[in-house]
Amino acid sequence: MYRCTECGAGGLDVKPTFSPYGIGVCRCGSKSFKEEGVYTPPPPPEPPPPSPWLYTLTDAELDEVLKHTNSIKSYNDNKGYPDNWPIGKETDFELKFRGFAAEKAASVMTGLPWRRTMFGSGFKERKACDIGERTEVRNVRKEDGRLAYKTKDTPRLVYLLAVGMPPTFRLAGWLEGREMARMPMDYNVPFPARFAKQTRLNPMPLPEGA
Repeated sequence: MYRCTECGAGGLDVKPTFSPYGIGVCRCGSKSFKEEGVYTPPPPPEPPPPSPWLYTLTDAELDEVLKHTNSIKSYNDNKGYPDNWPIGKETDFELKFRGFAAEKAASVMTGLPWRRTMFGSGFKERKACDIGERTEVRNVRKEDGRLAYKTKDTPRLVYLLAVGMPPTFRLAGWLEGREMARMPMDYNVPFPARFAKQTRLNPMPLPEGA
């Protein structure tokens, strides 16, 4: 920018070549200008690093989840087990697929093994938790969804909230079952349970032994 050496007027981006007062003339009549440093805005802040608790399943991982869902569905059908009650517009299969996809994503992000059921002739009942030694994964679709603790849940387990829909999930936090068991029961929902908002959850990572 340039500033008049006589009166100090400035703010011009280029050296004046024309003004209402004449060519290269300041409003005070001076023709003497001094060049000043040009303001350079600071660079934009660096974007935050990607969260280790947000993950998008690969095609191969989604295929693994799909095979697992089909296996469970076939097993339940052969045993004559009824479908889960549909929630919203989701079918029983879609509900299972979403839940298993959340388990798989949580397994990848935490590094804990997914306790999925074996396929084929080696079919076995699933273990008492979803991942690791004692972690149960709960999935909600809504970004502000709550962590649920059902009437038949176990106090010794860790309950982990995975937010999202296939293929992308975010781990919002966790609570011990014994903590959730002390929360009030909510009966104003289709399936009464105890709920914790995300602001009440312990931040990631999971505790030792989860």
